[in-house]
Amino acid sequence: MKLIILLFIINILNANEFYYYKNNQKVLLNSVNKITTRTLNYDLDYYKNKDGIILAVNNRLILKLKTNSNLDFYLNEFNMRKIKKISFNTYLLEVKDKSLTLKTSSLLSLKNDVEYSHPDFIKRRYKR
Repeated sequence: MKLIILLFIINILNANEFYYYKNNQKVLLNSVNKITTRTLNYDLDYYKNKDGIILAVNNRLILKLKTNSNLDFYLNEFNMRKIKKISFNTYLLEVKDKSLTLKTSSLLSLKNDVEYSHPDFIKRRYKR
């Protein structure tokens, strides 16, 4: 019984955790309040990584499949649509709801026939 309660508490604590996978490593993100800019009027969610870099997330993700994988299977399973093919087995996809972008890319990263999947992050450009 104590084990069940402990697992329940851990699950609750991780419920609001934002993350994605990079090189098979979980990268944690902290949610940031909406940022307004003069040039962008997109509806984006903002996150800060451990290096303090602010990343914006929309409803798009990048998926690279291993050879002989079926893209249509994942499009149907996660209710996504293909926007364009970037290169061999690499696609720009659109998720129906932007709030599911991080979760969908993380779930795809855990699939055996997926090489990688991550949100199509938007980063602020800086002059050098």
